Amino acid sequence: MGKPNKLYTFKNVKNVDFRTVWASGVFGGVTAKGQLNMNFFLDTLELPKSVQHEIIGNDLAPHPVPASPSEPSSVREVQFGLLLDLEVAKTVVTWMQQHINEFEEKFGDISKQKV
Repeated sequence: MGKPNKLYTFKNVKNVDFRTVWASGVFGGVTAKGQLNMNFFLDTLELPKSVQHEIIGNDLAPHPVPASPSEPSSVREVQFGLLLDLEVAKTVVTWMQQHINEFEEKFGDISKQKV
């Protein structure tokens, strides 16, 4: 039996700014310096500028007074940007594909999953 390889340990710590965010999508591309630029965004409905509640005695009514109808609109809020060297981007693609494959082996084709 051969001598086992030496091991090197990385300890994982979360930065104080660490956060988990939901993304509806991403846009970007390759920069002039050969880095993959990804900007993750979240699509939401536009918040009303204000709401009004009727005052009944000394209390506010539990539900707002209906506002005059307006055209519904969405907001695309860019959450954060990420720059990766293309070599690292390839390892991320491989890592993501492995996890997608594992999910589909257990639960079936993602494109057929109900949202």
